[in-house]
Amino acid sequence: METLFFIIILMIFGFYSYPAILWLLFIAIYSVIFYDVGVYFWIVFITFSIFILNEKIRQNFIIIPILKYLKSNEINFKIFKNIFYFNEHTFLTNTFKSYKEKKLTKEENDFLRNDVEKLFIFENNRYIDFIKNKKLFALCIPKEYAGLGFSFFSYLKIIEKFAFHCSSLNINDILINSINSSKILLKYGTKKQKEYYLPKIAKEEEIIEFIFTKTNFKGEVFKDAKEELKIKLEFNFKNYNNISTLIIVAFDLYDPKHLILKNTNLVTTFALINIETIKNTNSSENLTINYKDIIGEPSHTQNQKSFIKSLLFYKKASFLSLCIGQSKSNLKLINSYTSLKDEYEVSKKEIKEIEEKIAQIVSFNYLSTNLRNYFFSINKDDSNIDFFNHIINYHISKNFKKIAFITIDILDSNKFQKIKKRVYEFIEYSNNLDKSSFDFEHIFIKNKSIVIIDKTLQNYISSSINLNIKSFIFFLTRGYFINVDKELKRHKKNLIWVSTNFNALLNFSSLLSKKRKKIINEKLIDIFSWIHLLKLIIKKNEDNQNSNYKFLVDYICQYGFYQIQKEKENIFQEIPTFKILLPFIRLNPYALKPNNKINTKIIKFIKNKENLDEICASLSFLKDNNKTIFFELDEALKLQNECEDLHERIKYAIKHKTLKKTHFSETIKQANKTGVITKKEYEKLDFAYKKRLNLFT
Repeated sequence: METLFFIIILMIFGFYSYPAILWLLFIAIYSVIFYDVGVYFWIVFITFSIFILNEKIRQNFIIIPILKYLKSNEINFKIFKNIFYFNEHTFLTNTFKSYKEKKLTKEENDFLRNDVEKLFIFENNRYIDFIKNKKLFALCIPKEYAGLGFSFFSYLKIIEKFAFHCSSLNINDILINSINSSKILLKYGTKKQKEYYLPKIAKEEEIIEFIFTKTNFKGEVFKDAKEELKIKLEFNFKNYNNISTLIIVAFDLYDPKHLILKNTNLVTTFALINIETIKNTNSSENLTINYKDIIGEPSHTQNQKSFIKSLLFYKKASFLSLCIGQSKSNLKLINSYTSLKDEYEVSKKEIKEIEEKIAQIVSFNYLSTNLRNYFFSINKDDSNIDFFNHIINYHISKNFKKIAFITIDILDSNKFQKIKKRVYEFIEYSNNLDKSSFDFEHIFIKNKSIVIIDKTLQNYISSSINLNIKSFIFFLTRGYFINVDKELKRHKKNLIWVSTNFNALLNFSSLLSKKRKKIINEKLIDIFSWIHLLKLIIKKNEDNQNSNYKFLVDYICQYGFYQIQKEKENIFQEIPTFKILLPFIRLNPYALKPNNKINTKIIKFIKNKENLDEICASLSFLKDNNKTIFFELDEALKLQNECEDLHERIKYAIKHKTLKKTHFSETIKQANKTGVITKKEYEKLDFAYKKRLNLFT
């Protein structure tokens, strides 16, 4: 019993992160009172205490040997910093900052609802004429330069609408590169460059493109035979859009003779190059440009690299909007298509499976839209831009592909070949995304001073003890004693439990081999993404307590925690030491898979057209556009809904043995013959059935 109390008290010390001296005092006093310890114990205990409490001895006998070992063996041992460590005060303080959701201006809204409303399915290169006619190249250029002066957020709404209605990948690539180029000119261009180029871009006299590269290439300054300043760029310009007339590139300007740069010999800068210059060059590897082609004045004081990162953020945000638009389109199609299927075509088991898949698409829509709105409503710095780009690369693209394959699987009719082709294009586009490597914030031990290493290791050991003890207690109690406010109480407790456990796993991963660390890194990234997304969902629901989507928030949280549980189990599966604990952690998971009841509730909610339109927030094609699959589905659904009473009458007759259940067309004929329905009602049912059948064949 004394040992049990001893362990419990030590766990309390670890839970509240008491200092080392209190641990040592407690162990000494408890040992004297309850244990008969000998001289050897005290020798070991006092020696250990001296190492723990005396900084100089600890550094000389522990830190320096560790540092020598790491350097001699060329080991880059790194300690990860705690990322999302939520505690009991997280929801009681201002940890989750409220944000005001970004809204479109009246002018932007009118443009979206009127000019962009007249969409059509583009064939060949007709979309180029369309985006020119609608002044989309002028979208984010200020009015003083003949542009529309709209925000980038309005562009995201527009490209979402494109993705909802048509194949929009080419449109997005052209427009986002043009918008980013305009942003570079606006930020770094001279007054003369802005006044010359921006109106030309706005009026479509020039089509400009910013070329992204993984690393900047080199450009060296020199003087030609005429003593004119030139720059030789080491790059092969092949991957530009065939309609572009100008391109902008970022490069590292190297000036060893200080012909341009005075205080440094290397800066990152931009150049604006005419396509004709590229076409007329003889070299396939180098291109010589004039000094005047540089945008603005090169200066090492400007944070160009950070700015390029923000341009990448805009590109990722446009991909997110494409995913949102496409998934909303898929949701509307699948919801209408499955509504047209009845028990004559689908078994109850199949219906449950389809409902589960539709619930996942609704969840993806809600999560993605919330993520985009959040990031465009806060002040962005390099760290949250990096995180946003990471979520798009790893989480959104992966989950979008998942729901895309769901769409392909459900839309089994030949009528939907065009739609499925478009979905496959999106999947391929997602696969080709630049998946730049992501690593959690860390400290390389061997690169630091002895004092910093000493402090880092102390913090690492202290936080590891604290996190593991908390994780264990939360596991046993399911976070029952965590103090949070009432709104979404269960999910907040779960989030604290998950984030604590995540950081404990992250700390432990510092000790793993490079190979093992690489295996589990992607799983940790997925958990990391879910934690952030669930935090945003919980915060949004707190700010809108009268929201109609509380049941959806419950589903998303349950589904998210279930996915985290699966990734945690996969991590334990990969680590031999932890594998033995798998049955234990499965006894008390973060969450179980969402049950059929909540799936059915979501399906019932979106069966209401108003609710579905609110979730999708996208207008359909014009009423006179009766060639689209949306129009056909809406017409068939409308007819089916008008026949709902007749369907119920036939089902009642089958239940009471008046009719025999056969194929639907035979059943309604039989119903007409036996007087269950009149001839006029039969014709109405038959017409609706043939309309519906047309979509399935």
